[in-house]
Amino acid sequence: MRVGIGFAIIITAFAAAAQPQQGKDLNERGLESLSRGDYPAAEKLFRQSMAIWTTLGPEFEAHLGISMMNLGDTLCVEGRWPEAATLFERSLEYTRHAFGPRDLHTIANQNRLANVYLVTGDPARGEALYREVLPIERELYPNDLQTAHTLGGLASLQIRRGEFERGVPDAEESLRITSASQGDSSTETGLAYANLGQALRMAGHNDRALPLLRRAEVVLTRNLGPNHPRVASVISQEGLSLLNDGKMALAEQALTHAVDQLSKIPGANVELAGAEYNLGLLRMRQKKYSDADTVLTRALALEEQYASRPGREMATTLEMLSQVREKLHRFDDAEQLKRRASMITSYR
Repeated sequence: MRVGIGFAIIITAFAAAAQPQQGKDLNERGLESLSRGDYPAAEKLFRQSMAIWTTLGPEFEAHLGISMMNLGDTLCVEGRWPEAATLFERSLEYTRHAFGPRDLHTIANQNRLANVYLVTGDPARGEALYREVLPIERELYPNDLQTAHTLGGLASLQIRRGEFERGVPDAEESLRITSASQGDSSTETGLAYANLGQALRMAGHNDRALPLLRRAEVVLTRNLGPNHPRVASVISQEGLSLLNDGKMALAEQALTHAVDQLSKIPGANVELAGAEYNLGLLRMRQKKYSDADTVLTRALALEEQYASRPGREMATTLEMLSQVREKLHRFDDAEQLKRRASMITSYR
């Protein structure tokens, strides 16, 4: 039996109409896989969704941008930060064109990209994105989570620059907005507690920092589980607060636990590098210089993996490692590390 032309046209039209729904379904399944921690499955599903949106043309670029953003989130969790930066850059072009620069989708995209720039050693570009969206958020979305994310990002930026006191007000406002919009026991609020706790610790307000970090640990453990990299990172920050209080045994317990946990988690290179550096500080304080050399060398190697360009954090690690090498009487190595750190800071 031959199929009539009219029937064939109907079949073609039905298939074309089904494609957008298929793209949406693939994206939703990707989000479900991401929430379960099945990152390979999430990546595959988001890429399939993107392929459909690409074939459907410019009319569906908004969907393409969102699926691309979701894929970027997945790559971040997997520790593939430079790849994620490229995706967020591309998706930002689509969201800006489809939604406009003042829409929350676009702002969320910019916040993601700015955060990746901070992680990969490009704080100037990250700050430019944050500063661009903050006036829009103040005007249109003053109590939205994205505004809290921008403020939290600016606080992190100032911490990285050593401007600790300047980071505290932004971190405090970020926590207020997050707690009011998401509830005091949400994951987002737990992260905001941790961000403020870190800012206060770095600014020398240890008495305020430690309770916030402990609150963050409780909330994040409840929501994410005890083996999540975010939890281990908070425990590492607690360890530094305990070290500042002179509680060496408790500090060592927290810092070694954080490193042990993060060493078992694939893709947690950023968190592990920070925890290794923190443990190196403890070993220096204990005058265990060979141990300090080992963990700081590992921290530096991890930073070199995920950073697209050397930044202040890498320079700080190099400077600390230089001090360790001097204690070990490896003076030539120490001088080379010191010169490399100086080149990075002078370039920045």
